[in-house]
Amino acid sequence: MNPVERRLMTFRERWDLFRDDASKRLLVWQLPDNALRFAHCFFETQQHELPYASGDLFIVFDTAFENSIQYSRELKETLAGRYEASRDDLRKEGIEPDWQFAHSDFPDAPEGFAQGLRSFASHHPDIGHIAVVLAPGTVAVVPAWIEWLQRALTEELSARVRYVLLDSLENPRLQALSGAGHPLISAEPVQMDAWETAQETFSQEAATGPAGVFRTLLASLCILVEKGSADQVMIKATDALAFARRQGWPDQEVVVRMLAAGSMLKARRFEEAVNHYGHARTAASKLAPTNPAVSNQLILQGWFGEAGAHYCAGDSIKAARCYDESVPVAQGIPNVLLWIEALRMSAYSYLQAGRDDLAMNRGLQILDVAQHLPADQRLASTLPIALLALLRLVEPARIDRLEAIRHQLDEDQARVLRATEQQAARFAGHPDPAALRNLEAQYAADLERLDQDARHRQKETAAGSGEQFRTIFRQADELLGRDWLLDSPALAAQGSKP
Repeated sequence: MNPVERRLMTFRERWDLFRDDASKRLLVWQLPDNALRFAHCFFETQQHELPYASGDLFIVFDTAFENSIQYSRELKETLAGRYEASRDDLRKEGIEPDWQFAHSDFPDAPEGFAQGLRSFASHHPDIGHIAVVLAPGTVAVVPAWIEWLQRALTEELSARVRYVLLDSLENPRLQALSGAGHPLISAEPVQMDAWETAQETFSQEAATGPAGVFRTLLASLCILVEKGSADQVMIKATDALAFARRQGWPDQEVVVRMLAAGSMLKARRFEEAVNHYGHARTAASKLAPTNPAVSNQLILQGWFGEAGAHYCAGDSIKAARCYDESVPVAQGIPNVLLWIEALRMSAYSYLQAGRDDLAMNRGLQILDVAQHLPADQRLASTLPIALLALLRLVEPARIDRLEAIRHQLDEDQARVLRATEQQAARFAGHPDPAALRNLEAQYAADLERLDQDARHRQKETAAGSGEQFRTIFRQADELLGRDWLLDSPALAAQGSKP
């Protein structure tokens, strides 16, 4: 087995041990962030006849968790849909796909989903253990999701059904679940590292020719950047740079320089980081005659990187000038998103340096550049953040009031969600389908009322502004839509801060 397959076999062995413990129902694998993909790969490979396949049925549910009622309903719908789509495969395995599951017959509650799983397992005793992998893409409120999981565990399952969850060792979110000492839960840290796996893989393969040698050098460098000291990185980077130059590979020289610069930045050796970013741009410029698009992309990364180094060193003016240098590069690619980002960060850096006049100039340029960005990309880009910062320069107090409305909306929505979850929890153990439908309808109505009220108050607040503010705000409305201050996912992710 290669190193990746050995990791998959580790998961197989751990799964077998958990599965064979009849006292457990929920498994939490706690992994480093860079190893989470190995677990997902293990789940995928269970569909094939491979040495690390357990022979059990793994069903991955990536349904987003918005609230417990929605989540329960969509899990049931997904279960029904997956079964319908797998009927032909079941027949090929000699299993008659005659399970009838009307998801609406089960309540939109954790108990309802568990009942559906119990029905499925009971109808198909010929299928082995069933691993229900709950991996929501997003979780609106982690405590509410944990409460959902705890309720799901209270519903009796077939001994062949198990829940599986993944959690990050660096950024855990399931401590309340995995650390509770629940008799049905097994929490297992899995020490696994993607970089070490890559290094093992490369060391096992023959380093044939210059490409093979350089690949090994680069793999070692990446591991040192992750785990070694800055001095260790520089020793390995020097070897890799010399090799790339001998081969006439300026693009690979850029890669090495950028890795070295990042390591220097992490070590707060800012001047050395700036030096590497400058050399990276020089190497990237050698690609211009044959591949100008790639050359410009790499040069742009070099300017952005150097700007970040200056900013971390406390020199906002030098950072702003680097972003200014990157503007024509982004324009020449052309990449409108990065063009806007260069102007936005230039404005931000000048603002930090107390040069409001230059910040205003860059912000006004963004209004013109944004016309070139497709309308369907604007709200999700950094354009709303840039325009909010521009408006803040004009009337900071008014922007504070507009942001306060959004923050209040967020708090009100969270309050309504908490109240809804508390009411839903009252049905634990005996969920009432009709009552849950009414509760969800009331929740949706409350959210709509809050949303409309916030939009009305924002419009009133913006209407009382000065002429320059109104002009820019009107242009922002034309670019982003009239309710961009509430609708922009970029502003939501940033907490409405520029």
